[in-house]
Amino acid sequence: MTKKEKVPSSFRIYLPPVTIASPNAVYQAGKMVKTRGGNHVLIVTDSGIVERGIALKLEGILKDAGLETTLFSEVESDPPIEVIEKSARVYEEARCDCLVAIGGGSSIDTAKAIAVKVSQGGDLREYDAMRGGIGLIKPPLPPLIAIPTTSGTGSEVTSGAVLTDKKRNNLKFVIIHPELAPKVALVDPKLAMSMPPKLTAATGIDALSHCVEGYASDFVPYNPFADAAALYGVKMVGRSLRRACSRGDDIDARFDMCMAAYLGGIAVTKGSGLAHAIGHPLTARYHIHHGLSVAVPLLCYARINLQKCEEEFREMARMLDGSDDLEGALKKLYSDIGMPLRFRDVGVKEEDIEPLVEDIFGEPALHMNPLRLEKKHVIKLMKDFY
Repeated sequence: MTKKEKVPSSFRIYLPPVTIASPNAVYQAGKMVKTRGGNHVLIVTDSGIVERGIALKLEGILKDAGLETTLFSEVESDPPIEVIEKSARVYEEARCDCLVAIGGGSSIDTAKAIAVKVSQGGDLREYDAMRGGIGLIKPPLPPLIAIPTTSGTGSEVTSGAVLTDKKRNNLKFVIIHPELAPKVALVDPKLAMSMPPKLTAATGIDALSHCVEGYASDFVPYNPFADAAALYGVKMVGRSLRRACSRGDDIDARFDMCMAAYLGGIAVTKGSGLAHAIGHPLTARYHIHHGLSVAVPLLCYARINLQKCEEEFREMARMLDGSDDLEGALKKLYSDIGMPLRFRDVGVKEEDIEPLVEDIFGEPALHMNPLRLEKKHVIKLMKDFY
């Protein structure tokens, strides 16, 4: 019996109750807030979204619907606890009752963490999933509407938020609870059209990594819904990421990539693996974009898990470019869109590999990897890709 045939009694799926995916979906924001009883919205975003005029546009949409708004635009990548605490104070002082996150995964994760902080109180570290924090979160939480402007994390569909604890040496930790899944996801490909090619490529690989690791994972042995999302997400990346990078105004390619990210968010609920276990410490140490941080690690993942996941990798390679070789298909894609093929290409120092491996073995994602690994295996693998 193969792992795909292991059928348990049940599986769970947590998705936003409402997803609207279309060009101009952002114009539904006011209506969605009002139908969920919101009156005063905290808009959660970053300075780049403000500079591009997207935050001002959203403010206008919400005010036209008769809503009050307060803007918090200090979101940082890999949101640290300190930013969450500051934004939660803004929420409470303005007497907000609803959250609208617009931006990349960091903005959406920040809004999720604000929802926990203002409804549950206490230290956010208490809600670390690895410390049993899921059992401490009690509904209700303020309603959250997520509007992604990048096509990578899939945070608009997930029930978790990845945060950074600077006091624990920039340790990444996850808060997970079904109530953290946004109440509404507005997926608007027009909002992604201003992403430059490098960011388009990096976010696209982020989405692809979720699909690849999710599909091959046996951490959750049986979830045909997530498996279907993963495979079709890989297909969408294969047919559209190159076009989205080379022609940013190609609305069809942008829509595909938006949905690939969304499907990746569903796929990764099955589990992740070595690519994310390596990527998180790379982000913490070198302060690189998350999509960039998982690019070379995804090649590592494809090589070291091949024997265990031969059938799954063959299926995904066929979806990606019609071949039977997943690692080869990934390398071709990377070459076409300018993504790195070696760790040195993202600034990793060879002498940092062994200290990085120590951090990698503290990552929960490593324990979801299909193949059980030892430190010596990962050190050799990273040196092979150096």
